[in-house]
Amino acid sequence: WLSSLECPVLNPPTPACLNAPNWRQEKWLHVAAKLGIPVLWTHHRWGETSPIGATSMNQTHVTVVTVVGDRSLGFADESLKMHAQELADQADVDLLRVWFNGSERGSSMVATDLWADVADPVIADAMLEHFEVRNAEKKGAKK
Repeated sequence: WLSSLECPVLNPPTPACLNAPNWRQEKWLHVAAKLGIPVLWTHHRWGETSPIGATSMNQTHVTVVTVVGDRSLGFADESLKMHAQELADQADVDLLRVWFNGSERGSSMVATDLWADVADPVIADAMLEHFEVRNAEKKGAKK
């Protein structure tokens, strides 16, 4: 029934996952690299439980860009925001967080996830605006 909802949603369910594509971090990194986005590859040993990029994400110079619809939010160079938007478009998602190992042009992507900090007023406002725009588009299409 989630797929049949008529209201606007972020990251609609897919057959494999209730929250958009169920991609592992390795796939996100692979897709990003194919798009020409610099990525920071990390190595894992069998049985480790930490996510890809965990050591990189613990560094002090980590920047998060949050994509909500057509907007990329965060304190980062515009090129990183464009990279995050390209990745979201490629995955066909409207909500995506992308971690980079810096905030300047040329910083590498280290991880992603399909969640957002809805307690952040900037993100909450962007989500509300996204829903309002989608709702208006839907109403316009019905006329």
